[in-house]
Amino acid sequence: MNLASRSPQPKPAHTQPAEALRVEERRVDQPAGLAAGTHRGPWLMPRTFMTNEARWFPAGTLAELPDIEAGRHAQPPTHRILGWALEPGDAVAFHMLTLHATGGVEPGRRRRVFSVRFLGDDMRHAPRPWKTSPDFPGLAEELPAGAPMEHPLFPLLWGAQP
Repeated sequence: MNLASRSPQPKPAHTQPAEALRVEERRVDQPAGLAAGTHRGPWLMPRTFMTNEARWFPAGTLAELPDIEAGRHAQPPTHRILGWALEPGDAVAFHMLTLHATGGVEPGRRRRVFSVRFLGDDMRHAPRPWKTSPDFPGLAEELPAGAPMEHPLFPLLWGAQP
């Protein structure tokens, strides 16, 4: 399944669009938030929630997160935030590079969500020298750089009939 345009030129996985799909198990009153347009770049440094540590990319290699709260209250706003209260079974799909956040849950409750990532059929393997999230131990030895993402870890969800 190709969620991107049908480009005749294969692209490395890190440059080609990919989608994330999140399905809620419980009601979430505080809406999920997507910062519209952030998928266009620059790439932003993902950091851990508890310690604010740059874990998946070498520190200093990507742009730092902008101050979204200040930007949404600026006149005019510099960030347009899209969000919805979600019921069980509701799904939100977005580009994996979109800056996103979710509302919290009440104290004593856990947030449960099913998350799936979709890759286009023109994606190619682009091994990283750092640990990725999720981690795929041994994949670089089984799937060479530039190879199509044809591996049991990346099952084909839907294929066009020849």
